[in-house]
Amino acid sequence: MGKRRVLTTGLVIFSAASLVAGLTHSISLLITARGVQGFGAALVAPAALSIVAHTFTEARERNGALGIYGAIGGTSASVGVIASGLLTDGPGWRWIFFINIPIGIALIALASIFLPKDEPVKTARRFDALGASTVTAALLLFVYAINKGADYGWGSLKTLGLFGASALLISLFAWIESRSQSPILPGSVLKNRDMVAADVGSFLVFGAIFSFIFLGTLFMQQTFGYSPTKTGVAWLATTLTFFISAGVTGTKLVTQFGVKRLLLTGMTLFGLAMLWLMRAPLGAGYAIDLMPAFIIAGLAGGFMAPALQVAALARAKSDELGLASGLVAMMQEIGGAVAIATVSAILVAKMHGISHIASSVARQTAMLHAFHTGFTVIAAIAAVGVVTVSIAFSKNVEEDVEDMSRASREEAAAIAIGEAEV
Repeated sequence: MGKRRVLTTGLVIFSAASLVAGLTHSISLLITARGVQGFGAALVAPAALSIVAHTFTEARERNGALGIYGAIGGTSASVGVIASGLLTDGPGWRWIFFINIPIGIALIALASIFLPKDEPVKTARRFDALGASTVTAALLLFVYAINKGADYGWGSLKTLGLFGASALLISLFAWIESRSQSPILPGSVLKNRDMVAADVGSFLVFGAIFSFIFLGTLFMQQTFGYSPTKTGVAWLATTLTFFISAGVTGTKLVTQFGVKRLLLTGMTLFGLAMLWLMRAPLGAGYAIDLMPAFIIAGLAGGFMAPALQVAALARAKSDELGLASGLVAMMQEIGGAVAIATVSAILVAKMHGISHIASSVARQTAMLHAFHTGFTVIAAIAAVGVVTVSIAFSKNVEEDVEDMSRASREEAAAIAIGEAEV
């Protein structure tokens, strides 16, 4: 349909849904508007990454661009926490939605000015609406089952029924994909081992990162009494470190050390950051008990985000860049959703009955232990990531990145020669 067209359409949908979310007084309409926001964001994210990949064809430039993209993408999560804290303490929570409208309008204008127009669509394309609906419903049911497991009981018929329905829909999705003329997940993608490994890595890496931001925010506010603004400012340690680390990774470290080594280092450091937070005592000080972990987590995230994007696109052909971009973006969001649902469900289960504890010190201690358990779960996700990265990527992944470098240089040279001949 065209990268610029999809990008601007997504921005329009996201901005309009933000306006509705900010104005509504109905919880049902607010949740619906949030869902529409998600649909708009689902158009924006892969289109933006695909534009970056198509614009920068030379590997070193592409790695640098992906580094900047990863830096901004990862940093935006914690920047959002800072901005939402300031807005909530200031004009009110509705402005976390209203702020998106002028930003969306500005981005639409910039896209129309700076991005080249899409080429005319020469052939009709079919869209796998049934497959998309099936896999979305399966994931929604899976996340809902995790959320409600603490309420219904993990062995109850309701919980098991939700997990069973999700598994059934996943099986149905696989059957649909095997027979679709234009599948969301073509069989050729599954043969690209490094792309699949990068997608699984994105699921684990961003699951750990997003659940860390979610849990860390609650940890500071509920255990130590931080205000929304103070919480946001506390995240600057992660935000700034992530931004600098990702920029250096994309421009230099991917080429020097390779994708696999950076991912292993990043996951290990991230797990160590969670272990540091697990030792935070009552009355913990920010500079000693929290900030070191926040800095290490930011450093680790900066190593991993660009490395994953480079790995996901390394062996993708020119006509597969949109698909590769969409898959890695999708796995980031799914990983975040599943990890946050898991961590929050465990947190709720651990906090059950805390409000009935008479002693305030005992109540705070129990809450602290509940959060420690949550950080243990995130550390476990990081550990699974270390094992997965060790075995999932092929032995040739670094050579594939280097091959992309040579191929992109040859492609750029051929384009230059063709233009000169014209």
